Formats: sequence, structure tokens, C-alpha cells
Amino acid sequence: MGNGMDHETFLEAEKFNFDWQLKVFENTLDNHPLDIAVIYSVYLDSVNHRYRSILEKVPPSREEEYKEAVDVYEKGYKIADDFISKIMEYAGDETTVIIVSDHGSVGYKDIIDPFHVLKECGLLAYKDGYVDWENTYAYPVSTCHVYVNLKGREPKGIVEEKDYEKVCNQITEALQKGFK
Repeated sequence: MGNGMDHETFLEAEKFNFDWQLKVFENTLDNHPLDIAVIYSVYLDSVNHRYRSILEKVPPSREEEYKEAVDVYEKGYKIADDFISKIMEYAGDETTVIIVSDHGSVGYKDIIDPFHVLKECGLLAYKDGYVDWENTYAYPVSTCHVYVNLKGREPKGIVEEKDYEKVCNQITEALQKGFK
């Protein structure tokens, strides 16, 4: 699973975590009248981040990696399903249970590449394989954030404050076009 932990240990730890959360949930409901209870888990997000590319074979993965990924998905989602079932059973038929996620698992075959999109529209420039800050108006950090290379804020900023909104609009337009 990374950080020296094998996937079986990770799954066992998450099972213990879910068992503990269930006990806390039951104890809370038994001793306190509640209108809303929230249980949070980052567990399936960790599984997706670690194993999604291996499942999709992007880049091509070794067979043992693939088998491990399938195993973790199957066992991992079973643990989560069992946990949700126990919550629903304990909560009873009169309780509404809502399950939400901060994002889905888009996959790596369809990964969004903001670097390419911003480069294609002239907002991000490279020189000798490195960002050319003197000609870069915006730059992505990972796949989630785009920063304007603002003069006075960034060490090599070139965008004047009066042009900030204009560049933000160009970023939005480029990303919308680039990701359709």
C-alpha cells in the first residue's frame, strides 16, 4: 500500500477503523439524541489513488501488481459495504442515510492534463524543458489548482494586477475548451 505497509495490513487496519467508528456511532446514538450524525472516511479515496492506474494499466503494470489491485478493490469495497450495512441496520428504517463523496474515480486513461491545455492556449510557456516564467501567465499545481503568475506576488510574476481577471477568464475558457 506504500510507506512499507502491505495491502493486507492496510485492509485489516481499515476494518478495525470501521469497527471503532461503528462503536462510536452506536454509543453516541444510544446516549445522545441527535438529528444528524456524520461519519467520515478517506479510506476508499486512498485505495483509488494507490491502485486506480494499476487497474487501468496506465502505464502497463506487472501482473502481480494488477492482481494486488484487484484484490484490494474487491476486499476494500466489501469492508466499506459491510460498514455501511451495519450503520443502516443500527440506524433503522426511520433514519435517512446519505452517502456522499468529494469526487469520483475518474481514472487515468481520461486524466486531465492542465499543463498541456494551458501550454496550447499560450498561458504556460517552457524553455529548455523548464517553465519559462518570463512568458508564463498561469501555471498548474497538480491537476486541481491553477495560479496566475501575478506581478508582486510571485517571484517572477508578469501579470499586472489590472489584467488579473482577464487572465482568470482566459484560464477558465482554456480549461473548459480543453476538457470537453
